[in-house]
Amino acid sequence: MKTVKIKAVVVGEKIPSLKGEKGKTLSIFRNTVNVHVKNELITITAKSISSPNNVNLDLIEFLKHVTDFRNKLVPEDTIYVFNEYISFQKSRLLIHTSGSRIFSVKDELRKLRKKCRGINTNELRAASKEFLRIAAIINKEISTEFLPEIIDSSLSIYEVLLNSSKPRVYLPKEALKHLGLGDGLTPAYDDFLGGLLGTLNPLLSLKGSRRILVFRGNSLNKTTLISKYLLASLFKGEANNLILNVLNTYCMNKHEALLDKLIDLLQLGHSSGTYLGVGSIIALLIDSMLLKETPPPISTARYIIEDVLSNY
Repeated sequence: MKTVKIKAVVVGEKIPSLKGEKGKTLSIFRNTVNVHVKNELITITAKSISSPNNVNLDLIEFLKHVTDFRNKLVPEDTIYVFNEYISFQKSRLLIHTSGSRIFSVKDELRKLRKKCRGINTNELRAASKEFLRIAAIINKEISTEFLPEIIDSSLSIYEVLLNSSKPRVYLPKEALKHLGLGDGLTPAYDDFLGGLLGTLNPLLSLKGSRRILVFRGNSLNKTTLISKYLLASLFKGEANNLILNVLNTYCMNKHEALLDKLIDLLQLGHSSGTYLGVGSIIALLIDSMLLKETPPPISTARYIIEDVLSNY
């Protein structure tokens, strides 16, 4: 079988640190493959979604030489990360990474530091409700089954941030006990929590509070392997470019553009993008409430969050 070579156009900032490591494929989709390397989840994709752990392929080369990873890659194939390429041993696929642009979350956030003004709560509520309405129109609505858990977890996070000034704030048990709720490689509740933390932790650091939400011990072990690694990255604020675009529009007070950036999240999976979007929305609402001279009490925060989700 002939070796296929494809050029990577963007490489996440974590990839160079994995040179010399060996791993294996975890899941294979039409234009995306997830790879496990040294306790990191690496996503190689023909989509234009970048993150510290992603490798973005040249789309034309992918369509020309591969078209569908499911017809090319061998399940649980051994992969090697070298200085200039990533090799799939049995599948005979080489991803050339040398000369690719490096995607860095730190660089993206540095542009917003000390410039993050935010959007007022009422404008956020309007954009959020429209996002959920559009998600429902294209059959990507959230399930009413998970709403009580989403609301209660959101309020527990707001409460712990409201009452703590410590630099490291432990994620409350209420927010962790529902991990793994839902079906698929990344359960619905995990997608929601990932969107919330992937948005809120960078926001907290941007505001100079130096606070960050962290999890205790082996809390993430109760969910799927892929979800565990994705959540661990998002806890660290290692967001993808779509979440960073949401952050940018929020920080720069571009409320009219916020809806467009939220809608971009819907391209992620069947429902993953919707739940990520809900998590990101809740994070922005929490930040907007904490920004007030007198942050609202829990009862008011509950009303605001329930109102946003009231269509369901």
